[in-house]
Amino acid sequence: MPATVSQGPRDEGGGSTSTLSQATPASHGSVEDAMSPMPVRARLVRRSVLFALGLLALGSWPPVASAQEYFARNLGIYYQLAPYGQSYGARLTRNALPMSPLGQQGFETGDMIVALDQQGIGRPEDLDSHWAQTDVSFINIRTNQVELRSVWVPNWTALDRLSRATADDLRKGIVKYEQPFIDVSGNLLRWNFDLVVDMSYFMDWSDKDAFQGMPVDTQPVFSQYVVEALRITQQPQRAFFEPYFHRVERVIADELAHLATTLKPDEALIRKDEQRIRDIYSEAMQEYARRRGLQAQYSPTPRARGPCEVVLTNPDGFGIELTPLTKYRIARAYDRDPKYIRYRSGQQVMLLGYYMYRIVIDDQRTTAPAWIDIERDGPLTLR
Repeated sequence: MPATVSQGPRDEGGGSTSTLSQATPASHGSVEDAMSPMPVRARLVRRSVLFALGLLALGSWPPVASAQEYFARNLGIYYQLAPYGQSYGARLTRNALPMSPLGQQGFETGDMIVALDQQGIGRPEDLDSHWAQTDVSFINIRTNQVELRSVWVPNWTALDRLSRATADDLRKGIVKYEQPFIDVSGNLLRWNFDLVVDMSYFMDWSDKDAFQGMPVDTQPVFSQYVVEALRITQQPQRAFFEPYFHRVERVIADELAHLATTLKPDEALIRKDEQRIRDIYSEAMQEYARRRGLQAQYSPTPRARGPCEVVLTNPDGFGIELTPLTKYRIARAYDRDPKYIRYRSGQQVMLLGYYMYRIVIDDQRTTAPAWIDIERDGPLTLR
């Protein structure tokens, strides 16, 4: 690959470049090995441990090249495992995919990744488990030097979980969807995808900032529901729209990587990502209209409706815990336990939309989570 690649912003897959050392067959290839003042005996012991761990993971002695080609979706590369010192490297079998994290950095056939975030490679899962800001140590095929690049990696693992869950919610009728607004009048095609699912239902009305709009940490869930609803409603045109859906999911995976690595989401960054999604849909509809000899025009989204006034009750007087379905889906995408808000039986609250709830029997026991659609004022009995 080229020895120098310019740095770019997160949403363009950019990173930074530095040369670490000349690669040698005896080196494990990590940043520490390349620069460490560790005594020779200590290095030998350390390498022996790494060697043993590699053998346990791969079951081979010594490491041998693999003819199987793997694909690391998060990095955008096809590769084979090749021996590197006492472990393995991931040697690219094709140029990195355009617009992928490593494609943006110009990674090409023959480049070999030897560590991610200073962690060696023993199996394909070692490449798949990295997201957000990631340091990539690799041997540049053109210079035979070990170099370091820092890249932004989308969280495809969380995206895949979220995609399956949201598609399942739609198929089961837990979340309702409609046909997207597409209207042709003369040579003008007006469109809006925001109304495929009701945005009002995804506000967190239990939050003090509810009336300011959708919470930024649940925006990716709403975006994924829209993608899955469009996959269902636009089945006849699925071949045309799918490449655009994949680009939207790349943005959602970026958001999920950001949310997984910060305690306070960057609202400006999330809003920027949502604009990227709108731009992708706009590009899709412009091309869709062009192929039909039409001009595309976005139709503004109506104002979201307000919350309902409900009284939560349980026949046995037990407490009730609720969490918005969006926050439940985000937590499960990261394989975490969702956080609930507890209410007493008979408490009046302002809510609207889709929630997961459970009944609090005592301090040690709750019922299994169930979903509820809150769309009107009045008493709401939950069992």
